[in-house]
Amino acid sequence: MRIAAWLAAAGLLVAQGDPKKSAREYAASARLPDFELGAEYHGRTFFSDGKAYDSGDFLTVEVAIYPAKPVQVRISQFALRLNGRKELIYAQPPGLVATAFRLQPWDETRRRVVVGAGTPDGGILVGAPAPGPRFPGDRGSPQGPAPRAPKPDYEGKIDREQEPAYDEILKREGLAEIEATKPLRGYLFFPYRGKLAKLKSIDLVLLGGTEPTAIVLKKAR
Repeated sequence: MRIAAWLAAAGLLVAQGDPKKSAREYAASARLPDFELGAEYHGRTFFSDGKAYDSGDFLTVEVAIYPAKPVQVRISQFALRLNGRKELIYAQPPGLVATAFRLQPWDETRRRVVVGAGTPDGGILVGAPAPGPRFPGDRGSPQGPAPRAPKPDYEGKIDREQEPAYDEILKREGLAEIEATKPLRGYLFFPYRGKLAKLKSIDLVLLGGTEPTAIVLKKAR
């Protein structure tokens, strides 16, 4: 994980980083009576400090809210419609995402953080399972020596700053449930254990108004 600063608003952690200048700069956008909304689908990935993190068995949607007046933001206001089905998948709080990720068994396809250098496909894997032997009796590792704990600072008294835990990053980057008086961004997490390739169309559905509002995130071809 990467070191990142904590931001707080009204006593609650909010997503790190500023939203784009307008909702129209996102892949999808909509104008509602009290605010504009920008949204972008990211598969099973969310971002923090320029690094990409695995969300496990959850689809991630980045949203940005641009209020015309104070707007109460609730995760329960958001759902996904997949492949045009009537049933909706509702957004879940970051704490549940973190718990599900910890309980998920590791396999070689699961990664926690991916950054842009170091492996044949251009990524550094952090948090992945240790590599197995290359052949019977192999005691070496193609990945080099095992990682070591951080060394203390030069005075030998205070450890170097530790990277925040995965659940802390999720809480910081998840959409905050606050009364928004200025532009606000964050991630929404929707449970989905199927294959991404099977998702032909994805709609973000806003609930709570007189009529649900659907925003097309991915259009069927």
